[in-house]
Amino acid sequence: AAHGSNLIFNRQFVWGPVDEDMAACEHRLSYRVKWSRNATVPIETFAVACEWNDATGILDVWASIQMPKFPDQLAKALRLPGNAVRVHFDVDVGGSYGVKRGLKHAILVGYLARKLGRPVRLVEDRLENMRGGDMQGPDRLFEVTMGFNGDGQIRAMRMRALDDIGAYSGRSPLQLGKPVGAIVGPYKIKSVAYLAQAVMT
Repeated sequence: AAHGSNLIFNRQFVWGPVDEDMAACEHRLSYRVKWSRNATVPIETFAVACEWNDATGILDVWASIQMPKFPDQLAKALRLPGNAVRVHFDVDVGGSYGVKRGLKHAILVGYLARKLGRPVRLVEDRLENMRGGDMQGPDRLFEVTMGFNGDGQIRAMRMRALDDIGAYSGRSPLQLGKPVGAIVGPYKIKSVAYLAQAVMT
């Protein structure tokens, strides 16, 4: 109630003169598409082991992780200097596909290892992965208008992506950066307007 709305992200991005380019197009096509809620289920669930060394003041972390910023995020969450967390990436982490981030797991295990003064390990089972993992994807609604000429080249695009993220934000709204990148990456579009929104339901 303090927030006043279930809209947790609402940002417009504009690249180029979309109105002018759209008006100059010979043809326009508008459509609405729904991408239903999904869950990514990697073969290997998340695993992490942590060991705190009082003498060096370093937390060693072994995790099935592939995130570049993972050590920094872990250090910040545990209120440690950035150079006090050493993550060993040279382990066989299995497939990740962007869903095995396990930050909350590693925070818990790192905290316990330091508090107890002994190594601690957590291996997520399948039910834990499906209930509390990072693999939940939102219901997503796309509303798109394309402006194009007779040669088939898209000259302008307006896109709105609305994520229904459920009760908890999870990875949202970070996932909203992907749709527009996936479209304007392989296609040469002169101008684009992108409205990214996320709501909790």
